[in-house]
Amino acid sequence: MQIKFVVRATIFLRIANFCRIKLIFFHKNKTKKRRFLFVIKSFV
Repeated sequence: MQIKFVVRATIFLRIANFCRIKLIFFHKNKTKKRRFLFVIKSFV
């Protein structure tokens, strides 16, 4: 159970870091930002 939790946490941190980079990259373009947020919502 502990291993599964660690794996899940690692994956979550990677996704969060990726999302942060993408949000910073798309920060200036609102349409792209909205599209990306929609992708996050459908992914989660």
